[in-house]
Amino acid sequence: MNQNFRNNYEILNRIGEGFGVIYEAKLKKTNEKRAIKIINKNQIKIPFRNENFREPTEEEIKPYIKCFYSQMDKMIKCMGENKQNENAVKIYEHYETKDEFAMVMELCDENILNLISNKNSKLTIEEIKEIVKQLNNTFKIIIENKIFLKYLRLENILLKYKNKEKTQFTIKLKLGENSDLLYQLRKKLSSSNRRTHYFTWFNAPEILKKEKYIEKCDLWSLGVVIYVLCFKEYPYKGDNKEKLLNDIKQKGQSFLRKTENSYLDDLI
Repeated sequence: MNQNFRNNYEILNRIGEGFGVIYEAKLKKTNEKRAIKIINKNQIKIPFRNENFREPTEEEIKPYIKCFYSQMDKMIKCMGENKQNENAVKIYEHYETKDEFAMVMELCDENILNLISNKNSKLTIEEIKEIVKQLNNTFKIIIENKIFLKYLRLENILLKYKNKEKTQFTIKLKLGENSDLLYQLRKKLSSSNRRTHYFTWFNAPEILKKEKYIEKCDLWSLGVVIYVLCFKEYPYKGDNKEKLLNDIKQKGQSFLRKTENSYLDDLI
Protein backbone atom coordinates (compact mmCIF):
# COMPACT_ATOMS: atom_id res chain seq x y z
CA MET A 1 0.00 0.00 0.00
CA ASN A 2 1.22 3.50 -0.90
CA GLN A 3 4.35 2.13 -2.55
CA ASN A 4 4.91 3.48 -6.03
CA PHE A 5 5.48 0.58 -8.44
CA ARG A 6 7.56 2.87 -10.66
CA ASN A 7 10.34 2.57 -8.09
CA ASN A 8 10.64 -1.12 -8.98
CA TYR A 9 9.56 -1.18 -12.61
CA GLU A 10 10.51 0.67 -15.77
CA ILE A 11 7.35 1.23 -17.82
CA LEU A 12 7.87 0.42 -21.50
CA ASN A 13 5.30 -0.05 -24.29
CA ARG A 14 1.53 0.25 -24.03
CA ILE A 15 0.17 -3.15 -25.09
CA GLY A 16 -3.54 -3.11 -24.35
CA GLU A 17 -6.46 -1.64 -22.49
CA GLY A 18 -9.72 -2.66 -20.90
CA PHE A 19 -10.73 -1.05 -17.67
CA GLY A 20 -7.27 0.39 -17.15
CA VAL A 21 -4.20 0.30 -19.39
CA ILE A 22 -1.75 -2.58 -19.73
CA TYR A 23 1.94 -1.87 -20.25
CA GLU A 24 5.00 -3.96 -20.89
CA ALA A 25 7.40 -3.28 -18.03
CA LYS A 26 10.86 -4.30 -16.86
CA LEU A 27 11.71 -5.31 -13.31
CA LYS A 28 14.70 -3.09 -12.53
CA LYS A 29 16.50 -5.63 -10.32
CA THR A 30 16.56 -8.47 -12.85
CA ASN A 31 15.51 -6.92 -16.21
CA GLU A 32 12.70 -9.49 -16.37
CA LYS A 33 9.80 -8.44 -18.62
CA ARG A 34 6.32 -8.40 -17.12
CA ALA A 35 2.92 -6.86 -17.80
CA ILE A 36 1.44 -4.19 -15.54
CA LYS A 37 -2.22 -3.26 -15.56
CA ILE A 38 -2.59 0.29 -14.25
CA ILE A 39 -5.97 1.65 -13.21
CA ASN A 40 -6.25 5.35 -12.57
CA LYS A 41 -8.78 5.85 -9.79
CA ASN A 42 -9.87 9.03 -11.52
CA GLN A 43 -11.59 6.77 -14.10
CA ILE A 44 -13.96 5.58 -11.39
CA LYS A 45 -14.86 9.14 -10.52
CA ILE A 46 -15.76 10.30 -14.04
CA PRO A 47 -19.32 8.80 -14.15
CA PHE A 48 -20.07 10.25 -10.71
CA ARG A 49 -19.09 13.69 -11.94
CA ASN A 50 -21.08 13.33 -15.17
CA GLU A 51 -24.23 11.98 -13.52
CA ASN A 52 -24.21 13.60 -10.06
CA PHE A 53 -22.10 16.71 -10.69
CA ARG A 54 -19.89 16.03 -7.67
CA GLU A 55 -16.84 14.14 -6.50
CA PRO A 56 -17.59 10.65 -5.13
CA THR A 57 -16.76 9.88 -1.52
CA GLU A 58 -14.23 7.22 -0.47
CA GLU A 59 -17.13 4.99 0.57
CA GLU A 60 -18.65 5.20 -2.92
CA ILE A 61 -15.35 4.20 -4.53
CA LYS A 62 -14.69 1.30 -2.14
CA PRO A 63 -16.91 -1.27 -3.97
CA TYR A 64 -14.94 -0.74 -7.19
CA ILE A 65 -11.59 -1.18 -5.44
CA LYS A 66 -13.01 -4.31 -3.83
CA CYS A 67 -13.77 -5.64 -7.34
CA PHE A 68 -10.13 -5.25 -8.35
CA TYR A 69 -8.97 -7.23 -5.32
CA SER A 70 -11.63 -9.86 -6.01
CA GLN A 71 -10.39 -10.23 -9.59
CA MET A 72 -6.86 -10.65 -8.29
CA ASP A 73 -7.94 -13.33 -5.80
CA LYS A 74 -9.68 -15.25 -8.59
CA MET A 75 -6.57 -15.07 -10.76
CA ILE A 76 -4.52 -16.52 -7.90
CA LYS A 77 -7.04 -19.35 -7.45
CA CYS A 78 -7.00 -19.96 -11.19
CA MET A 79 -3.24 -20.56 -10.97
CA GLY A 80 -4.01 -23.64 -8.86
CA GLU A 81 -2.19 -25.13 -5.89
CA ASN A 82 1.52 -24.27 -5.81
CA LYS A 83 0.91 -22.10 -8.90
CA GLN A 84 1.27 -25.15 -11.13
CA ASN A 85 -1.49 -24.38 -13.63
CA GLU A 86 0.56 -23.23 -16.61
CA ASN A 87 -2.59 -22.31 -18.55
CA ALA A 88 -3.49 -19.39 -16.28
CA VAL A 89 -1.81 -15.99 -16.40
CA LYS A 90 0.46 -15.64 -13.37
CA ILE A 91 0.03 -12.70 -11.05
CA TYR A 92 3.14 -11.60 -9.17
CA GLU A 93 2.20 -8.62 -7.00
CA HIS A 94 0.04 -5.53 -6.75
CA TYR A 95 0.33 -1.93 -5.64
CA GLU A 96 -2.20 0.61 -4.50
CA THR A 97 -1.54 4.30 -4.01
CA LYS A 98 -3.88 7.21 -3.48
CA ASP A 99 -4.36 7.67 -7.23
CA GLU A 100 -3.60 4.31 -8.84
CA PHE A 101 -4.06 0.56 -8.61
CA ALA A 102 -1.48 -1.63 -10.37
CA MET A 103 -1.44 -5.39 -10.92
CA VAL A 104 1.80 -7.06 -12.08
CA MET A 105 1.23 -10.10 -14.29
CA GLU A 106 3.01 -12.53 -16.56
CA LEU A 107 3.82 -11.04 -19.97
CA CYS A 108 2.38 -12.98 -22.92
CA ASP A 109 3.01 -12.61 -26.66
CA GLU A 110 -0.46 -11.96 -28.06
CA ASN A 111 -4.12 -12.87 -27.69
CA ILE A 112 -6.21 -15.29 -29.73
CA LEU A 113 -8.13 -12.46 -31.38
CA ASN A 114 -4.91 -11.03 -32.85
CA LEU A 115 -3.80 -14.51 -33.93
CA ILE A 116 -6.90 -15.28 -36.00
CA SER A 117 -7.28 -11.69 -37.24
CA ASN A 118 -3.73 -11.62 -38.66
CA LYS A 119 -3.87 -15.16 -40.04
CA ASN A 120 -4.84 -15.34 -43.72
CA SER A 121 -6.22 -18.85 -43.37
CA LYS A 122 -8.29 -20.51 -40.66
CA LEU A 123 -6.66 -22.38 -37.81
CA THR A 124 -6.02 -26.06 -38.48
CA ILE A 125 -7.99 -28.74 -36.64
CA GLU A 126 -4.81 -29.67 -34.78
CA GLU A 127 -4.27 -26.07 -33.64
CA ILE A 128 -7.88 -25.81 -32.45
CA LYS A 129 -7.64 -29.13 -30.60
CA GLU A 130 -4.49 -27.97 -28.81
CA ILE A 131 -6.10 -24.67 -27.76
CA VAL A 132 -9.25 -26.42 -26.51
CA LYS A 133 -7.23 -29.06 -24.63
CA GLN A 134 -5.26 -26.38 -22.78
CA LEU A 135 -8.37 -24.28 -22.06
CA ASN A 136 -9.97 -27.38 -20.57
CA ASN A 137 -7.13 -27.64 -18.02
CA THR A 138 -7.96 -24.20 -16.68
CA PHE A 139 -11.73 -24.67 -16.85
CA LYS A 140 -11.41 -27.65 -14.51
CA ILE A 141 -9.78 -25.43 -11.87
CA ILE A 142 -12.28 -22.62 -12.50
CA ILE A 143 -15.23 -24.98 -11.92
CA GLU A 144 -13.61 -26.59 -8.85
CA ASN A 145 -13.15 -23.14 -7.28
CA LYS A 146 -16.60 -21.95 -8.36
CA ILE A 147 -15.15 -19.04 -10.29
CA PHE A 148 -17.50 -17.43 -12.81
CA LEU A 149 -15.91 -15.87 -15.90
CA LYS A 150 -19.15 -14.28 -17.11
CA TYR A 151 -17.49 -12.15 -19.80
CA LEU A 152 -15.18 -14.67 -21.47
CA ARG A 153 -13.95 -13.40 -24.84
CA LEU A 154 -11.08 -13.87 -27.26
CA GLU A 155 -8.99 -11.00 -25.88
CA ASN A 156 -8.70 -12.79 -22.54
CA ILE A 157 -7.21 -15.94 -24.08
CA LEU A 158 -3.50 -15.24 -24.45
CA LEU A 159 -0.59 -17.05 -26.07
CA LYS A 160 2.98 -17.55 -24.94
CA TYR A 161 5.17 -19.01 -27.67
CA LYS A 162 7.75 -21.68 -26.89
CA ASN A 163 9.82 -21.27 -30.06
CA LYS A 164 10.76 -18.57 -32.57
CA GLU A 165 8.70 -20.20 -35.32
CA LYS A 166 5.56 -19.77 -33.15
CA THR A 167 4.50 -23.36 -33.85
CA GLN A 168 4.45 -24.33 -30.15
CA PHE A 169 2.57 -22.32 -27.59
CA THR A 170 1.05 -22.28 -24.13
CA ILE A 171 -2.48 -20.95 -23.75
CA LYS A 172 -2.87 -18.47 -20.89
CA LEU A 173 -6.37 -17.61 -19.68
CA LYS A 174 -6.68 -14.16 -18.12
CA LEU A 175 -9.72 -13.42 -16.02
CA GLY A 176 -11.28 -10.20 -17.22
CA GLU A 177 -13.44 -7.73 -15.32
CA ASN A 178 -16.18 -10.25 -14.58
CA SER A 179 -17.97 -8.00 -12.13
CA ASP A 180 -21.25 -6.40 -13.24
CA LEU A 181 -20.21 -3.29 -11.35
CA LEU A 182 -17.00 -2.90 -13.38
CA TYR A 183 -18.76 -3.89 -16.59
CA GLN A 184 -21.33 -1.11 -16.17
CA LEU A 185 -18.58 1.37 -15.31
CA ARG A 186 -16.56 0.35 -18.34
CA LYS A 187 -19.68 0.66 -20.50
CA LYS A 188 -20.24 4.23 -19.29
CA LEU A 189 -16.65 5.15 -20.04
CA SER A 190 -16.55 3.48 -23.46
CA SER A 191 -17.19 5.56 -26.56
CA SER A 192 -17.16 2.50 -28.82
CA ASN A 193 -20.33 0.52 -29.46
CA ARG A 194 -18.23 -2.26 -30.98
CA ARG A 195 -16.63 -2.99 -27.63
CA THR A 196 -20.08 -3.46 -26.08
CA HIS A 197 -21.06 -5.81 -28.91
CA TYR A 198 -17.96 -7.80 -28.30
CA PHE A 199 -19.21 -8.72 -24.86
CA THR A 200 -22.72 -9.65 -25.95
CA TRP A 201 -21.76 -11.87 -28.89
CA PHE A 202 -20.14 -14.29 -26.44
CA ASN A 203 -22.80 -14.04 -23.74
CA ALA A 204 -25.27 -16.81 -22.94
CA PRO A 205 -29.00 -15.99 -23.30
CA GLU A 206 -29.36 -15.98 -19.49
CA ILE A 207 -26.91 -13.07 -19.26
CA LEU A 208 -28.57 -11.20 -22.12
CA LYS A 209 -31.94 -11.58 -20.38
CA LYS A 210 -30.42 -10.75 -16.96
CA GLU A 211 -31.61 -14.04 -15.52
CA LYS A 212 -29.88 -16.05 -12.80
CA TYR A 213 -26.25 -16.66 -13.71
CA ILE A 214 -24.95 -20.24 -13.56
CA GLU A 215 -21.61 -21.80 -14.49
CA LYS A 216 -23.08 -23.27 -17.70
CA CYS A 217 -23.18 -19.71 -19.07
CA ASP A 218 -19.38 -19.89 -19.26
CA LEU A 219 -19.63 -23.13 -21.26
CA TRP A 220 -21.91 -21.31 -23.74
CA SER A 221 -19.24 -18.61 -24.11
CA LEU A 222 -16.56 -21.27 -24.54
CA GLY A 223 -18.67 -22.84 -27.29
CA VAL A 224 -18.83 -19.48 -29.08
CA VAL A 225 -15.04 -19.12 -28.70
CA ILE A 226 -14.45 -22.56 -30.27
CA TYR A 227 -16.89 -21.77 -33.10
CA VAL A 228 -15.04 -18.53 -33.89
CA LEU A 229 -11.71 -20.40 -33.85
CA CYS A 230 -13.13 -22.82 -36.42
CA PHE A 231 -14.89 -20.42 -38.80
CA LYS A 232 -13.59 -16.89 -38.05
CA GLU A 233 -17.20 -15.75 -37.62
CA TYR A 234 -19.75 -15.60 -34.80
CA PRO A 235 -22.58 -18.16 -34.69
CA TYR A 236 -25.16 -15.52 -33.69
CA LYS A 237 -25.16 -11.76 -34.27
CA GLY A 238 -27.21 -8.69 -33.52
CA ASP A 239 -26.83 -4.93 -33.19
CA ASN A 240 -28.27 -5.12 -29.68
CA LYS A 241 -29.20 -7.70 -27.05
CA GLU A 242 -32.78 -8.11 -28.31
CA LYS A 243 -31.67 -8.79 -31.89
CA LEU A 244 -28.99 -11.20 -30.67
CA LEU A 245 -31.54 -13.13 -28.59
CA ASN A 246 -33.91 -13.31 -31.55
CA ASP A 247 -31.08 -14.62 -33.74
CA ILE A 248 -30.34 -17.37 -31.18
CA LYS A 249 -34.04 -18.32 -30.90
CA GLN A 250 -34.68 -18.35 -34.65
CA LYS A 251 -31.54 -20.18 -35.76
CA GLY A 252 -31.01 -22.62 -32.92
CA GLN A 253 -28.22 -25.19 -33.07
CA SER A 254 -29.28 -26.72 -36.38
CA PHE A 255 -27.96 -23.56 -38.05
CA LEU A 256 -24.37 -24.11 -36.85
CA ARG A 257 -21.81 -24.84 -39.55
CA LYS A 258 -19.94 -28.15 -39.58
CA THR A 259 -16.20 -28.64 -39.38
CA GLU A 260 -14.27 -31.52 -40.94
CA ASN A 261 -14.17 -33.24 -37.53
CA SER A 262 -17.32 -34.85 -36.11
CA TYR A 263 -15.93 -34.86 -32.55
CA LEU A 264 -15.31 -31.10 -32.71
CA ASP A 265 -18.85 -30.56 -34.06
CA ASP A 266 -20.23 -32.60 -31.17
CA LEU A 267 -18.17 -30.58 -28.67
CA ILE A 268 -19.52 -27.27 -30.05
